Amino acid sequence: MSGTTDMIRIYSQNVWKNYVLLDSLLESQKDLYDILFIQEPPWNFICFAPSTTASGGDEVVGAPIHPDWTQVVRFPQNSEQTPRVMCFIHSRLSRLCFALRRDIVDHRDIQLLFFFNRGRCQFLMNVYSDDLHTAVDFLSNTAPNIPHLLYMGGDFNVRDAEWDPSVSSHLAAGQALMDLAESYSLVHSIPALSVPTHYSDISGHANSVIDLILLGMSCAQVTHRIEPDLRRPSDHAPLLVDLPIAPENICVRRMVLKCDSEEEAAFLLSVSEGLSQLNFSSLDSTAGLNLLSEAISGLLADCWATYAKKNTITTWSKEW
Repeated sequence: MSGTTDMIRIYSQNVWKNYVLLDSLLESQKDLYDILFIQEPPWNFICFAPSTTASGGDEVVGAPIHPDWTQVVRFPQNSEQTPRVMCFIHSRLSRLCFALRRDIVDHRDIQLLFFFNRGRCQFLMNVYSDDLHTAVDFLSNTAPNIPHLLYMGGDFNVRDAEWDPSVSSHLAAGQALMDLAESYSLVHSIPALSVPTHYSDISGHANSVIDLILLGMSCAQVTHRIEPDLRRPSDHAPLLVDLPIAPENICVRRMVLKCDSEEEAAFLLSVSEGLSQLNFSSLDSTAGLNLLSEAISGLLADCWATYAKKNTITTWSKEW
């Protein structure tokens, strides 16, 4: 097997904390998909393990495992913080060196994965946002710290006319999600067949579209599939997508200031003028130092946002 691939097959589903369902998915999808993105995974008592401190053994708690899949999860510090997202990477992708970037996002509802393909670092995100939209709010507040994404998908619990035909208006939560997607240069993937993703078992509650896939601009024409017949005991249908990851399909955008350009000169001038107007007289206390640090950070961010330009990196770009 080579260390590269041109396509990753992704299966995403909220499994409704069903241990048996997830266990069966690991076996039934092992030859069909490369990554399983799971929302609301089970986190159950499994067995007692031999212990040097407890006569009855130590409790083993977690989700199913399978020899063909590597489980990637943020292990909880306590029973109140059990993970609400997890993923499984098939062993055939082991040479892509997938890893969880908890240094960037450390949250029970969000997984930020990166992998290497032909020397490039690329990112995928698995999201569960509850009825309070906590994950979307968290990401909106930390957006500048998230690298370029190829994929963001999961159960967002957000209904909006943009993706749900049964909704007649654009809602604030939907707009917040679209604003977040735009900040990451992501577009809403259109399903090959538009059907609900969530099937309510409550009388009088309509089925809805709350599970979504958002893709990088280079994959804007890629469609995903919604498969209600495969949802089994879950109330959510799985979302399936074949994600192209060949270098020619990767379009990385970043903000830059070209050396010796007019924009660089204007940026430096604005920073200089802004620094000259700051108050440096209160550095004899921790609070004063913190205030000055925040003011300098805000000044630099504002000037960068004003003068930096978007730059697109392709396979033909120079390495320097």
